[in-house]
Amino acid sequence: MQHLKTILISLGVSILGSIGIILFIYNFVPIFPINSLPIGGEQMFGTSVTNLDGGDTMSGFPTVYNANLAAMNAGKIEISSTTLPLITTLTGLDTVGTITTGVWNGTAIGVAYNGTGTTSPTLNQLMVGNTTSGFKVIPFGTNGQFLTASTTGNIPYFSTSIIDQDGNYAWTGTHSWSNETTFTGTSTFGNILSDTDLVALTASTSITGWTLPQPVYIASSTGINAGGVLLVDGNDLDTLGFSGFAVTTAASGETVYVQTNGIVDGFTGLTKGAKYFVQDAAGTIGTTVGTYEVGVGIAISVTELLIQKYDWEYSGVITSDGGSLSRTGTTTPEARFVLVDVAGTGSSGITKCTMTLTRYGLTSDGCESEDGGTEGGYAVTWNTTTNVITITRVGSVGMTSVLIYQYR
Repeated sequence: MQHLKTILISLGVSILGSIGIILFIYNFVPIFPINSLPIGGEQMFGTSVTNLDGGDTMSGFPTVYNANLAAMNAGKIEISSTTLPLITTLTGLDTVGTITTGVWNGTAIGVAYNGTGTTSPTLNQLMVGNTTSGFKVIPFGTNGQFLTASTTGNIPYFSTSIIDQDGNYAWTGTHSWSNETTFTGTSTFGNILSDTDLVALTASTSITGWTLPQPVYIASSTGINAGGVLLVDGNDLDTLGFSGFAVTTAASGETVYVQTNGIVDGFTGLTKGAKYFVQDAAGTIGTTVGTYEVGVGIAISVTELLIQKYDWEYSGVITSDGGSLSRTGTTTPEARFVLVDVAGTGSSGITKCTMTLTRYGLTSDGCESEDGGTEGGYAVTWNTTTNVITITRVGSVGMTSVLIYQYR
């Protein structure tokens, strides 16, 4: 029993001694075996860690270990991820693939690497190449100027347009020349030849002369459309004063251009050498005379007509009003020549005579009856202001009919 007691005492002392040694080592003995291990090469942990030194003890190891573990976890690179949010510097990077997103905030890209050579280009200026210096800008022009090529190797520049007078051009738009313009040589403008008289007038009706030239006249100063341009109608005594051909299109009240002489182009299907006259359809021409004779010219090709205005064109017959003693009839303002044909009765039967009048010159005339004038005859006067022709009998002859034939 005595021996058992001795053993237990010895065992207890040993255990207490061991615990004391362990506590001493844990709290006071440096971790010299770890500290003495050689660390070769660079420690590439991706972050800073705390090294163990000779003053560290086992009791402080968990704190240092846990701190280093947390630091390495925060600074680690996940090879399975496409995002490295904490990397700020890659000084040894030589190659990079395609960058699809991101914002460049670094140093300006050099010209040798396709940079522009500037970080603040002027607003709205054009940039051009400048060899090893990157780009330079073209100075601003003014409103309406064109970018113009310079001599080889020089920078383009803005300048006011200059027409090459030796060049050939095909103008297709609408153009306006406000000042006097002179054309030399033979110049053709659609239906208009440069060696013809062309006047700008105001249309008093719808005119389509650009599609096909139309015969027109200028309305009398006393009419409702005084001075306006209207279509000639071969069946209307009031529209027979042919002035020329409208060669542009215009609505009533708009400007229309009228060619008054020379060669008019733009027709179709003309018969070369044939004379042309205004037809009964207003604004048309043909080779036959309309109700009244209004000649306009002679065709020189299937598309061209030489304007010719004929003298003494027949413009209709006028019937007179009145009885056997006196009669009157009114001519058109354009009439220049009239034949007055009078028929009546006398003691020897029917009497007839024809008298001639002209607007300028012979404005009165007379004739004797066919029996030698023993019973009288007829007298006629033309008031060229009112256009009224008055026929009266002289003597005892009767007057049964009067026809007045007028010519322009």
